[in-house]
Amino acid sequence: MTNEVYGRIHHYSQSKATGLYHLDDEGEPLLGWYFDLVDVNDKILVGLTGPYCDAEEAEAAALKEKNIEGL
Repeated sequence: MTNEVYGRIHHYSQSKATGLYHLDDEGEPLLGWYFDLVDVNDKILVGLTGPYCDAEEAEAAALKEKNIEGL
């Protein structure tokens, strides 16, 4: 496994214009801040995780998860 692991921070919100929002694979709404961890080839190592209240909280959780997983 490579040491080059990157956390990507994602923000999902409901559209003010249409009221629409993103759904996860199980049909649940994605609202708030999330992270995933990927390698240099964009292979997902840890899938979308969240929601978190803000980007800083999602980033801290991503770093913690990276350390827990030993990535």
